[in-house]
Amino acid sequence: FIQESPRWLLTRKRTKEAHEVLRKIAKWNSRAAPQVATIEALQATVLREEADVLKGFEGIKQIVKNRRLRLDLIILTWANITCSIVYYGVSFSAKSLSGNPNVNMLYMGILDFVAVPAVLLFNNRLGRKKTFLIYMTLASVFLATILVMDFIGGVGARYPTVVTVLALLGRFGIVSSWGALSCIILETFPTTLRSTCLGFTAFAGYLGGVAAPQTVFLGNISASIPYILYCFLTVTTSIFSWFLYEMAGEPLKDTAAS
Repeated sequence: FIQESPRWLLTRKRTKEAHEVLRKIAKWNSRAAPQVATIEALQATVLREEADVLKGFEGIKQIVKNRRLRLDLIILTWANITCSIVYYGVSFSAKSLSGNPNVNMLYMGILDFVAVPAVLLFNNRLGRKKTFLIYMTLASVFLATILVMDFIGGVGARYPTVVTVLALLGRFGIVSSWGALSCIILETFPTTLRSTCLGFTAFAGYLGGVAAPQTVFLGNISASIPYILYCFLTVTTSIFSWFLYEMAGEPLKDTAAS
């Protein structure tokens, strides 16, 4: 049921197919179908933009030279690494939590299913940045509470079920943050550099996923160490995110100068 990207069709000069997809989209949204002349004008614009897209080292050079792009890329890369490490770290720690590990995985799946609608609930109302900060802060609070319980006379050991619930809720906050973060990454970077920046942040996230299982082994030294790391990542990400621009309601930038 997924339609082909109309932009991609226009870049391949498959104008009629693009018009058909846009006509379906207009119908689903109870809007008038666009005229063929409008689609042709849009195609001319898209082809000009594609010609200006910076790829490979040219794109990297522009990012290095532009202070705003550098800052955004560093913050969003760090945020993607944080989401990846905490998400997979808590997932791999399911067997270390109290209760049946299979049931814990079921709870994780249910919370994942709820997390995406939870992002949509606030993303347009409050904005991408605030939504991301809210859920990342919630994740920080839940994970930090586990640490506090562990430090205060081993309270966590006496209430293992509470620790499990807090870990699952912290992971829920990360999943929701990750959903909002994906939207921020796509909207922050200009069209000419979007694919390069998206690829870089995604690659960094994959590296975080590779490193995540090692956090579980740190738990063999002390059960608190993984959560100290998770709290450090989530808190620093929340602080750094204050320096991002809010993109809700703003037109997407075509170039770094726009």
